Amino acid sequence: MRLSLLIAALAVLIPVYAGFFSVTSYCKCICFSNSTIVALDRPNVDLSKPCLSCTRQFCLDLKLPICKGATVPELDTDTGTGTEGDVEARCFKRDSPRDQIIVTSFLFLVVGMLLFAAVRAKLQRAIQTRGQPTDLREWGEALLPDALQARILGYQRQREMAAHGTYAPVSVGS
Repeated sequence: MRLSLLIAALAVLIPVYAGFFSVTSYCKCICFSNSTIVALDRPNVDLSKPCLSCTRQFCLDLKLPICKGATVPELDTDTGTGTEGDVEARCFKRDSPRDQIIVTSFLFLVVGMLLFAAVRAKLQRAIQTRGQPTDLREWGEALLPDALQARILGYQRQREMAAHGTYAPVSVGS
C-alpha cells in the first residue's frame, strides 16, 4: 500500500519537475553605463549553446534604447580585454536544478514541520481530555473539530440505526 502511494506520488511529481528544471540563460547587455538583461529564448538563439549568442553584436541587433549610438570597435584578439568600446555582453544562468532542489526541499521540510507541530499540539490536547486513543477511528476523532465531529458521528449513528432496522427521529419534538 505504501509502496503504491510512493510510486503514484513519483509519477505525478516527475513531469512537474521536468519543466521545473529548465534553466534559462540570460544575456546582460551593458551599453555605456546602463544595462539590460535579455532572456536567451529567442528564435535566432541556439538553445543547446545559448551563451554563444550573447555577443556585442547581439546586443546591438536588439536595438535597445540604452544602446542607441553605441559602437563596437575592431578588436585585437591578442590584447583585447573585452571591455573596449561602448558595448559589453555577459552571459549568465539563474536557478540551477541543484538550487531549485535545495529550495523546494527546504519549503517541504518547513511545511511538514509546521503541520507536524499543529497536529502534535491538537493530539496532545485530545489525549489530555479524552485519554490515549486505541484505534485509528479514535485518532481521527481526536483530530476533528468538535462541531464537525458531532455532525459526522450523527450521520454514522443514523446509518447504524438504519442498518439494524430502527430509525432515528427526524427532529426532536415531532
